Amino acid sequence: MLYIPLLIRPLLGLLVLTSACSPPEEEVSDNQSNVTLQAPGKKGKKGGHKKKNNDELPAGLRRVGHLADGIFESSGLCAAPEAGTYFTFGDDGQQPTVFRVDATGQQVGQFTLGAPNHDWESLSRDNSGNYYMGDCGNNNNDRRNLAILRFRPEQPDQVSKINFRYPDQTEFPPSKKERNFDCEASLWHAGQVYLFTKDRAQETTCKVYA
Repeated sequence: MLYIPLLIRPLLGLLVLTSACSPPEEEVSDNQSNVTLQAPGKKGKKGGHKKKNNDELPAGLRRVGHLADGIFESSGLCAAPEAGTYFTFGDDGQQPTVFRVDATGQQVGQFTLGAPNHDWESLSRDNSGNYYMGDCGNNNNDRRNLAILRFRPEQPDQVSKINFRYPDQTEFPPSKKERNFDCEASLWHAGQVYLFTKDRAQETTCKVYA
């Protein structure tokens, strides 16, 4: 078990992330596999946060553009194979469309992914050109059909579905004070997809699964 302490800002306090490694998933003939994620360690220390005006930008950042009309509630962003362009997509229940935009947010392409958008939240890619869509939004902490969708942009109708569940979740939904099973972000690193939860109960701890 690996504990990763991250000091965000003095005002935010100390956020402790926990993660664990699991072996790579084996390919299955029907393009589906089932995974039980490694359980995280104990919760991190409490921290606080301040509400900010949405128009304010952190120091050192500047706005270069905005997403074009037709891309509603963009939920993730990932570099596309074409230099200077990025993939993005809509959130809960929208069409299974992946948009390609340039660095100013203008749409330059799109394709339909061969899987429904239950609640897509994040997109990452590996070093071989595979992309991993996290269909893992779980605001109410009651979903039983969580999945990672693996695909290649040149063949978007061919999707490998990796079903998964959280080993430390036994109730659907759990009590309100235990609702920390909503994954809103992910990344690929060294052969693993890491999932980051949003703590809807205490708003203090992010759990990391791999």
